[in-house]
Amino acid sequence: MRDMFGDDDSQNKKDDFGALLEQSIQGYTKSYGKGDKVTAEVVTLGKDEVFVNIGGRDGMVPRSEFMDASGVLNLQVGDQVTLYVVKSQDGLLVLSAKASSKALSDTLEDAFDFETPVEGRVTEVVNGGFRVSMMGKSAFCPISQMDVKPITEPESYIDKKFDFLISKFEQGGRNIVVSRRRVIDMEKLENQGSFLDSHKVGEVLSGRVTRIENYGAFVELLPGIEGLVHISEVSWSRLQHPSEALEVGQQVSVKILKIEEDALGRLKISLSRKQAEEDPWEQIGKELTVGSIHTAKIRSKERFGFLMEIKPGVVGLLPKSAFREVADEREMEKKNPGETLKVQIQNLNTLEKKISLSFPRDQEDSSWQGFTSSGGSGSGKGLGTLADQFKNLSLTKKK
Repeated sequence: MRDMFGDDDSQNKKDDFGALLEQSIQGYTKSYGKGDKVTAEVVTLGKDEVFVNIGGRDGMVPRSEFMDASGVLNLQVGDQVTLYVVKSQDGLLVLSAKASSKALSDTLEDAFDFETPVEGRVTEVVNGGFRVSMMGKSAFCPISQMDVKPITEPESYIDKKFDFLISKFEQGGRNIVVSRRRVIDMEKLENQGSFLDSHKVGEVLSGRVTRIENYGAFVELLPGIEGLVHISEVSWSRLQHPSEALEVGQQVSVKILKIEEDALGRLKISLSRKQAEEDPWEQIGKELTVGSIHTAKIRSKERFGFLMEIKPGVVGLLPKSAFREVADEREMEKKNPGETLKVQIQNLNTLEKKISLSFPRDQEDSSWQGFTSSGGSGSGKGLGTLADQFKNLSLTKKK
C-alpha cells in the first residue's frame, strides 16, 4: 500500500507494530520494586479506582488520591501522572499518587528507606523531647522537631496522633528518632506550589486567624500557608489593636493584596480583610441623610473637636464650636474615646467622604436650617427637646 506521496508504507507499519509489541512485552516482563517512581497514562476512570498504563503494564490507583478537599476529581483520561509502586497483585501494579503514602511502608525500616511518613502517638514528655509509639515500637522526637512553632506546653501533645518521618533507624529498631516538623515542611512546600498555581492577587479567600500581633493578624489559608493582615487592613474602622475586631480561631474572608517569594523560597502573602467587604461609604447615601440623628462613638479627641464614628468606617467631625452652643464645654472635655453621644448630620459630602455633625437641635428652634451636601440637598429638624437629648449625658444648656 502506498502513502499519499506514492511510497510503499507497509514496511513502516510493520516496524511500528513491532516496536509497540516489543514495548508491551517489556512492560509485562519488567520487574518493579516497592517505591519505584513511574510515569503512567490514565486510561479509565472507575468508580473507586483509576486505571493506568505504564509502558504496556496495567496499574491501579485509588480514585480518592486524585480528589481535592471538595471531592472533585482533578484528572482526565489521557493525562500523564507520576506514581509510585506499592506492590504487584495478580499481574496488576498497585500504585500510589504520593511517595509519602503510608501504603509504601510495611515496616518502620521500609518507612525509613523510602522516607515515608508513619503515624505515631505521643505517649509522654521526656528530657529534650517526646516519646512516640508507632507500629509497636518506641521512638524519640526532639522537642525542636515536634512543631514549626515554639512549644510552651509540651503536655498538650500527649495522646495525640501525628505523622512522623523517621530520621534515624539503628540497632534493628532499638534506636529510632523521628521528626514531625519535616512532615509539616513537606506539606507546606506542596501546598505552597499548589497555592501559587491556583491563586492570584485580587482573589477573595476564606481563612482562619492563627495569631494576633500589635501590627496585624496572621490568617491561615491552607495548612502551612499563612498571610498577614496589617492592622490598617483589618477593618474600615480605625483600630488601636487588631484584637478589637478579630480573635484567634475566627473564620474570615480576606483579599490577596500581594504574593512574594523571599530568597529562601518562602511565600510572603499580604492580605486585607476590609477590602474583602463592601466599603461602607458605598451605601452611605441610603442610610444617612442630612438632619438624621444617630448615636455615634467618640473615636478621638482633637483640638478642633471630636471625631465621631457613626458606623464602622464612617467618621464625622463634631466641632468644638458645637460644644459652646448647646453644652457645658467643661463637661464635654471630660468625655473619653469610646463613649457615645447623640449627634445630628449637618453636612454630608459622599464624594470626599466628609460629614459635619452637630448636637440635635430643638424642634422649636427656628434658627436650625439644613445644609446642602455635595451629593444632593436636604434639610432636617431635630427630634425631641434639648433637655431630653442631653438628660442621659448629664449635660446642661449654657445660659
